[in-house]
Amino acid sequence: MSKKEKQINVEIIDEKNSIKNVQINKEIVGSIINENDKFIAKINDDLNYTFKNESDALEQIIKEYNLHQN
Repeated sequence: MSKKEKQINVEIIDEKNSIKNVQINKEIVGSIINENDKFIAKINDDLNYTFKNESDALEQIIKEYNLHQN
């Protein structure tokens, strides 16, 4: 049995310096930090991933969000 496809609203909010918050359905779920030509996807205090481009970092944050939804 397949699940219904849910629509999610993803927004990227520019913060100070080189930090962008990722907001899904009006909830901040992670941040993308640009540091020395690398992009760090910060999901919480314990979970960080490093990528070569911003789109891969965003994709990882969305994957983590989808993984932990009920």
